[in-house]
Amino acid sequence: MPNNIELELRAEITLKKFKAILEKLRKRKKFIKTDRLTVMFLGTIGNHDYDIRVRTGRGEDAEVVFKKGAYHKHDRIEVSAKINKKQFIDFVRIFCLFEFKSKITIRSNYLFDMGDDIFLTLVNAGPIAYIEIEKMSNKRNLNDNKKKIINIFNEFDMVPLESRGFNDLCDRLSVFSDKPFNGKPKDFVNLKKLLTIY
Repeated sequence: MPNNIELELRAEITLKKFKAILEKLRKRKKFIKTDRLTVMFLGTIGNHDYDIRVRTGRGEDAEVVFKKGAYHKHDRIEVSAKINKKQFIDFVRIFCLFEFKSKITIRSNYLFDMGDDIFLTLVNAGPIAYIEIEKMSNKRNLNDNKKKIINIFNEFDMVPLESRGFNDLCDRLSVFSDKPFNGKPKDFVNLKKLLTIY
């Protein structure tokens, strides 16, 4: 059975706690820091919600990510594919045709390999910080893997957000961190400028 379920739990943290966890983890584990630019498309096809992302980071390839399932659920089906950075704008143009709600997100991510294919990411989005812990899973091992992730949250004295709490976090990110993207010519001009940084 393929591991095509992205099991991901999150918790919002203060900027002070962000720094404390970062210092604690960097003493124990290697990490990868990525400043990531994403154009995110959120919409519904048939009876399913889709979260489609075209993203890239400094020193990274670009990629397209499809997530299927209710927004902010912790166990959505995920499929991704690498693309050439030169294709970034073209893929954004294609997904604009869906007329989904869309936005640009900019994040600083600190990715730590926690072992057992579990990855912890500390995310800084300007005035807001949060932590994500994920493990690709399938229907058979989903519950066992969730227990493993919760144990890591317990280690840092944190409780994962429920869906409603994560919805609230995303609403605040949209107001204080993210940039609107409506697929207009001026949006593409701004996006091209941002891409020169990444």
